[in-house]
Amino acid sequence: VAKLRQTKTLFWSESNLAYVTHRDGIAEKARRWVMDGFDGFVVPGQWAKEYVRAYAPSARQKPMLILPNVVDEYRFRDSVTERRNARSALLDKWDLTAIPRPILLTAARLEPIKGIKELVFTLCQSSLHERMTLLVAGEGSMRGELEAMVARADAGNTIRFLGHLDESQILDLLAVADGFI
Repeated sequence: VAKLRQTKTLFWSESNLAYVTHRDGIAEKARRWVMDGFDGFVVPGQWAKEYVRAYAPSARQKPMLILPNVVDEYRFRDSVTERRNARSALLDKWDLTAIPRPILLTAARLEPIKGIKELVFTLCQSSLHERMTLLVAGEGSMRGELEAMVARADAGNTIRFLGHLDESQILDLLAVADGFI
């Protein structure tokens, strides 16, 4: 339809080669055919860029824009602002009253593509974890490895893994956090 209307089309992909389950056969041919029909590509990072280039040979000759995943501050602003009025109660609720400040929050799947390992490694190798707290909301295949890294660095009091949290819980933590990574 876009071609008939002479409208440019962009393809957004968060996919990456590590999670492709069908690498041959009809699924791959269909994927290549569909992706080659787009006029340009938008991806959140290098892994998705590699995926697009692997499955859309024409992608090397077409525009590709990298837009990192970001949080829409307008979507959450009012809810977080309301919760900030009860910040001390939220600090108590989440057992965060006796921890080093600032408090930073990150919310992501604990998978290699998300870069959480690099963040945790950097904090563990520096003395920063002694002067701040990092709250990690999310689950994934790397959780055990990350927790072991934090334990080896004796940083368990200031780098905390909270597991999967629902949106309301994330909003609570956004209200108590001094920053979001």
